[in-house]
Amino acid sequence: MNNSSPKMSLPTLQVTFGFVNRFQLLRPVSMSDLHAVATGDIVASTDLPPEKRRQMPGEMREAYTTLKTRNPDALPYSLAIVSGDGWQCYIKDPAQAVAITLQFWTKLRASDLRSRFVLAIDSVDFISERGLNESVGPAFERSGRALRKLDSERRASCVLPGTTSRAGQLAMKGLFELIDLLLHDWTATQAQAVSGRLQSFGLDTNITQAEIAQKWEPEPITRQSVNRHLQRAQWPRLQRTLERSEEIIRDLSPK
Repeated sequence: MNNSSPKMSLPTLQVTFGFVNRFQLLRPVSMSDLHAVATGDIVASTDLPPEKRRQMPGEMREAYTTLKTRNPDALPYSLAIVSGDGWQCYIKDPAQAVAITLQFWTKLRASDLRSRFVLAIDSVDFISERGLNESVGPAFERSGRALRKLDSERRASCVLPGTTSRAGQLAMKGLFELIDLLLHDWTATQAQAVSGRLQSFGLDTNITQAEIAQKWEPEPITRQSVNRHLQRAQWPRLQRTLERSEEIIRDLSPK
């Protein structure tokens, strides 16, 4: 029996693997692949009313479950919640990661939870069957580390593999400067409208403004109101930004 000290997983989560059945719980992932991990937290969570703080983990899980139900292939694992106000998710296809992470962000914002996040595109060593809290690899580590260093005024950032060209790195930073600006400006209603449009981003199906209006919470609104929210949220500009970020990620060379 090996009695050596087990390795630590994510630095932000400080979870230690038990030596019992350790290797049965870890699923190896090819190092030649690139993966996407988003790590985030709720902004100023300690300033929220006690009841809102109590509901916060459940609201995060509910938002993610709704998203996962619509995108089961893209989100194969459950959401990891850390210390009540932190979260982490794994997106199978890195090219879809920006749009899917923003879907989750907009759902949180629509329920009056302001979040920030760092998306990391990199390799993964292991994904634990127990959950993302016990998974290991550069994508997990870099995402958590970058979130801790994220400027308090920023809402979103992205880190790419070290092998990415300088032009690619600068291009993605520029796109995320725009995304960050938009996230600062969106109201809860604008976020709900954008969330509806993001549901069909990159897919053959298209969710119309009329459908978004019909499913609006807490009650349906007019299509014209949805259109107004989307225009104020700069949806056409965000759509082009997402398309360009997808192109950059698809051009990345695996390690």
